Formats: sequence, C-alpha cells, structure tokens
Amino acid sequence: MVVVGVVWAFNPVLKQVVARSRPDLWPAPTELSEYTFPSGHAANTAALAAAAILIAWSTRYRTSAAVAGVVFVLVVGLSQLALGVHYPSDIIAGWLWAGAWAALVWSFRGRRR
Repeated sequence: MVVVGVVWAFNPVLKQVVARSRPDLWPAPTELSEYTFPSGHAANTAALAAAAILIAWSTRYRTSAAVAGVVFVLVVGLSQLALGVHYPSDIIAGWLWAGAWAALVWSFRGRRR
C-alpha cells in the first residue's frame, strides 16, 4: 500500500535533512544509521498499522485492527526508547509523520469512487 511505501522510502531522506545525532546513553545493541530523527521504526510501524486499519475499516475487523495496530505501535516505540537509540521526540515525530501521510491518503479515498 502507498502509505507504507512512501513512509519507508522517505524516512531516510528526512533523517538526512534533520541530521540529529543519536543519544549516547549506552552502546547501541547493533549497527545503526547515524541519524535518529524521525524514528524509522516508529514511522514504519505506524504506517503499517494505519494501512491495516484502512484496509479493515469497512469490515467487521475494524476495531480489532485498530487495537492491534495501537498496541503494536506502542510496543515498538517503547522498545526503541528502552534500547536508548531514540529520543522521545524521535518516536513521536515518526508517529506523526506516518499518521499525517496516512490521513492524506485516506482523504483521497472518497474522490476515487
């Protein structure tokens, strides 16, 4: 779906534009990109959850998709904070960026019909 693809493709560009260094609370568990804002994990999981909710919106699985999506997004966001690889604002920015893009895509759905 276009929601996930665009967020996945443009997040590295946003990181290069902002060029915010990662927090150095403790050594990172794996090799990471140099920049941190916005969080790619937060943005990608929010885009995936939003896509699943959009797909399920007109079905009886709407509530299940929304609950599962929110839990998934929160768990991934909190894990990034626990690992010390992002600032809280990185996570929030990733969520907002993916949410804004999903909302824009959603706004065009009625125009296609």
